[in-house]
Amino acid sequence: MSRKSKISFEDKLEAVTQYLKGEASSSVLARQYGVARSTIRRWIKMYQLQGSEGLLPRKSNQSYTTEFKLSCVEAYKLGEGSLLEIA
Repeated sequence: MSRKSKISFEDKLEAVTQYLKGEASSSVLARQYGVARSTIRRWIKMYQLQGSEGLLPRKSNQSYTTEFKLSCVEAYKLGEGSLLEIA
């Protein structure tokens, strides 16, 4: 299966910008771009955490150390944030 995103970086950035400016809701943007609302929310969260770089396509899967994975599990169990925020 291809890792190529069906939505361009520019479109993702435009959607996030519209949402953050209050110009459109996640529901409206999801219909406009043909994606799930959860996808729009993920783009917004990635933008808030990493800036516009968070919306860039990745060439390969990321790999994480066992220690990092365990620390994420512990943080999640302690209620230190959502799964997306912690990872």
